[in-house]
Amino acid sequence: MSAESRRTRIILALVIAALAIATFVLAQLNIQGTRQITESTDEYFEIIVANDPTASPIQVWRSDIEEIGLREFSVVMNTSTGLSEQMVCEGVSLKKLLDHRGIPFSRDNAVVVVGEDGYHARYTGLEIESEAIYVVINVAGEPLTSRRNGGMGPFMTVVRREQFAQRWCKYLIEMRVE
Repeated sequence: MSAESRRTRIILALVIAALAIATFVLAQLNIQGTRQITESTDEYFEIIVANDPTASPIQVWRSDIEEIGLREFSVVMNTSTGLSEQMVCEGVSLKKLLDHRGIPFSRDNAVVVVGEDGYHARYTGLEIESEAIYVVINVAGEPLTSRRNGGMGPFMTVVRREQFAQRWCKYLIEMRVE
């Protein structure tokens, strides 16, 4: 084995070791972040206005959504497995929620939602203005329960005019207005 071949193998081993260590460290940070999120968000979610760095996160509680006035609507939750389920939901349009909380919003903005499970979805300003996106707190007349209790909530976003539920965000914990 030549000296150059040996040197290449040593460098390759060091790179693999560094990547393994980095992967482990990042996984640990992710686990800690998930624990912090899980421990603190069963009662509310937060809205963060990204284009205003001086603004504090706005907590949205179930009572805030009820105060706006719930709307009942039916949707069919189609999944990639071919199963579909008719659901009667109660919630408010995201547009009404943003208006109620005094958060400036236009067609040029977008909202990114984050679920406790790490899922992200992005909604355009046009979708929000057309009231296609809802924040849901009840399904079939019952409050949504948390992920730990086998539910989809306590908050969930629903895209009313889409065939599949791919962009629904269960276990909603955060919204970022961009």
